Amino acid sequence: MPGFSLLFGEMINGLGDTTKGEMDTFKSSAIMMILLGVVMWVMSWLQVTLWAIFAQRIAYKTRMVYFAKCLEMDSAFYDQNNPNEMSAKIAKEISAIQRGLGEKVGNTIMSVSMFFCGFALAFYWGWKLSLILLGVMPFLMVTGVGMAMSLESGVTQMMRAYA
Repeated sequence: MPGFSLLFGEMINGLGDTTKGEMDTFKSSAIMMILLGVVMWVMSWLQVTLWAIFAQRIAYKTRMVYFAKCLEMDSAFYDQNNPNEMSAKIAKEISAIQRGLGEKVGNTIMSVSMFFCGFALAFYWGWKLSLILLGVMPFLMVTGVGMAMSLESGVTQMMRAYA
């Protein structure tokens, strides 16, 4: 995403360029945007696919370990616990693990890497503005946390109203 911003800025800067043809600037920037978009699509597809495979394998291994542990239990354990409830509970838990490892970890890594790549590009292209934005970052983080907490309390109130 930071690359798109740089290419778009280059495209906008080319509007007032009279020495070089505007269409040449737009054409080269558009080609670069298309290439960057294709690379991002391939990398996103790889990210989603590989993390999904990883999560599926972890879920499978977790199911096998759980089944092995169930076989080791005494019969008195099954008298106290309903086997149907246990299977539903483990299916729900493994599904949550699979979603967490597949989607959430991949998105977190992507977001953190985009954040650091964006700052690296910003410091390379305009270090003065980047330092100013870095100083404002704690205020933006506090505002974001406040918004998240407000949204969470609103959703909680709405859920209580409909319950």
